[in-house]
Amino acid sequence: MNLINPQFSILRWEETEHSTGAVCLSFVPADRIFFMIKLPNFFSFNSMSIKVGAAYQSISTTTETSGGYLLVKTNENLNSQANRFRLRLTNGMSTVNYYSQSFSVSVALPYSTVVNYSHPENAFDFIYPENWANQIRLPMYILNPSPVKTQEVYRTTAGQYKNINSIQESQYDMRAVGNEPLHEALSVALLHQTLLIDGIGFSTDEDYEIEWGDNITLEERKLIGQTKVKKQSYLVQQPNWI
Repeated sequence: MNLINPQFSILRWEETEHSTGAVCLSFVPADRIFFMIKLPNFFSFNSMSIKVGAAYQSISTTTETSGGYLLVKTNENLNSQANRFRLRLTNGMSTVNYYSQSFSVSVALPYSTVVNYSHPENAFDFIYPENWANQIRLPMYILNPSPVKTQEVYRTTAGQYKNINSIQESQYDMRAVGNEPLHEALSVALLHQTLLIDGIGFSTDEDYEIEWGDNITLEERKLIGQTKVKKQSYLVQQPNWI
């Protein structure tokens, strides 16, 4: 039995170090990541390391297991200065190891966003023990904020109009760049009940659209995906019953 990536996991793991079609994500030196994978019965997690140049260096992690899944949080910042690096899970019982897709690290990225998402119960092929979430930096950004107001209006018997309540939200355009698997995984991440974008709560009820253009559906193709997200709403006027 081989390892199993959750179906919509953004961070993918493989049994070889030299796979093709890997999604290349970017990180800044202060980043930490949280992820989960389902390991084979024979795999006993020993350590996680980061490849810098041609050599792997150990990286501190906090781990737990639940429902056959390994849940990992990195305790150290990803400070590799290599243009490309991988993470490796080391097996304590055999020579079989697992490798992440490749990454890059940059001190300053033109656009990137840390996305943290979780659910109050197991969902979307993920498991969610208490106080656990997925977290990863993605090549995406939000822009063009605009106020969106929802009002409930009551008309009295005297013909006067009264506001029952008014809710104002800030709606943003959200755009991401990546291949087809990344967009599919991100669209599922946006369905989670708790969605933090750079530490701020957002939600969405809009469709996620991909701009295909003349691109062929290949894993290496970089496509633009977009939707609209709303910052957590606030009450403009308290209920005023007549």
